[in-house]
Parts: sequence; C-alpha cells; structure tokens
Amino acid sequence: MLLNSEGKVFVGARIDNTDDAWQMPQGGIDKGEEPWATALRELEEETGIPPALSSG
Repeated sequence: MLLNSEGKVFVGARIDNTDDAWQMPQGGIDKGEEPWATALRELEEETGIPPALSSG
C-alpha cells in the first residue's frame, strides 16, 4: 500500500477497463527478490514512478 504524508492511500484508475475501476499497485515477489525491491519495482511498473522518487 502506498501512503502519502497525509496518510491517504494511492489507488489508480484502470485504463484497460471501460467501467469505473480502481486498484492499488500490485504484483508478486520474484525468486530471490527482497520485499522492498519488489514494492519499488511494482510501483514503477504500474505507475511509472521511478524508485529514486518513491524511496523517500
């Protein structure tokens, strides 16, 4: 779950669905991958936000 400094949860509108559909970034841990690295990778894959900006 991604929270901002105000404690608000990030959800994104799905662009592959014509309905009003929202979801949090998600994904799985690759073999040998650490959870934090997974979170940053998945966040970038799903939102385009690079790890350098999301790790602070």
